[in-house]
Amino acid sequence: RVDAGGMLQSLALALLDRALGRYVKGIDADSLKIGLWTGKIVLEALELKREALFELGLPVNIEAGYIGRIEIYVPWSKLGSEPIRVVIDQVHLIATPIDRDSWTDEERAAWEWSRKQAEIDAFAALRAQIALVLAATRKEQGGSGEGLRALEAKLGSASLLSKMVANLDLTLVGVHVRYEDLGDAEQKIGGGDKGEGSGKEEGGCAAGLTLRSVRIHSADEFWKPAFSPDPSMQRKRVAIDELRVYWQHSLPRKDLVAARLRELGAGASLRGALEAAKPADRSDSLLLPLSLALRAVVNANADVRANEARVRIFADVELISLKLAKGQYRSLMHTVARASQFEVDAKDKAAARRGATGERPRRGPKAGAGGSTVGWWVFALARVAPLAFAATRNWNRNLAVRLAARRAIRLEYMHLVGKAAAGGASVREQARVKELESETLEVEDVVLWRELAA
Repeated sequence: RVDAGGMLQSLALALLDRALGRYVKGIDADSLKIGLWTGKIVLEALELKREALFELGLPVNIEAGYIGRIEIYVPWSKLGSEPIRVVIDQVHLIATPIDRDSWTDEERAAWEWSRKQAEIDAFAALRAQIALVLAATRKEQGGSGEGLRALEAKLGSASLLSKMVANLDLTLVGVHVRYEDLGDAEQKIGGGDKGEGSGKEEGGCAAGLTLRSVRIHSADEFWKPAFSPDPSMQRKRVAIDELRVYWQHSLPRKDLVAARLRELGAGASLRGALEAAKPADRSDSLLLPLSLALRAVVNANADVRANEARVRIFADVELISLKLAKGQYRSLMHTVARASQFEVDAKDKAAARRGATGERPRRGPKAGAGGSTVGWWVFALARVAPLAFAATRNWNRNLAVRLAARRAIRLEYMHLVGKAAAGGASVREQARVKELESETLEVEDVVLWRELAA
């Protein structure tokens, strides 16, 4: 006898792990509750992975984070006419900056690879959309349409899956994301003497985003929830309720959630700690609580040559109130400077692996002869040279040898990708593919050569 419930649970686990496995821990049979006939799938108490934000390229770790509950409603018998509804309830996380001094090579490689994966996925999606638009344009101009049908079959643009994704009804409830920089006892932001405007930031800082709810869904011409059968013509409505952004500066260590959690241990309540740390009044708010509705019309088949807009956006909002105090500004600039320096260091290391030599100058030319316009241009070029000219310097030496080496890598990569797609690649070959993608190939090479190998 076939256990339909067990088979469906295994399939759901595999799909959810593929979609969410890079971000959360604990996707297993214990956290999954599934109703075979009702179409309701529930995941509870999911812990966010420390590296969940690496794809964004942000130099931060998740100190602690969890998703309280994910509910997925799948209308099995009406997948082509009713949307899949996803409700994510209670998202809480606390993030802290990556400590470059204690960062291992493995952690650095994981951060760079996650970031590169996101760039690869984005570039591949862009090329797919461009290819569909070009094929549709050729068909409108009198082509046979066979190329479009083949492309649609390959990409699934008009498939049931495409309709399901385009009509996804997503709701988030109870979100609190907080970033904390413990900093030093005293961080110098700028010059000056002690006192007001001295540029010194006492203690740590914290930035937070809170959200009561947000819902994103497809709509009809009256902006009521509806299912759109045509993925190329979509109306979307986004309803945001009580979005708030705050920035706290000059915080003592005892008021920092990350430090408190480390002291209390893993059993501490993150939600309780975040609620206690949230500003009680509006004094620390950058964006005062905001509710608004956004409406968008997306027409993939619009004729831009006839001045038809592919995307039109309308907003219903009463008031947007922003404010920034002097202390918040100094703290914000310090945090941005730290993040920028992290980005510079990461690019320098990537350039060094590609053969760039020398170090970026940290200071501009001094006043006088060296401070002329030419001197500043030389300084600017020297700042970007390790990354911008690394490939050029490599290719200028032994061009024929490098062309042959690149061809060999292309053939090897396409062969391995083809084997992997057919399910015949060994563990060693799969590891070689990842090595080439993460260490050797550029984003454009990965996407284009994958297409050629398909």
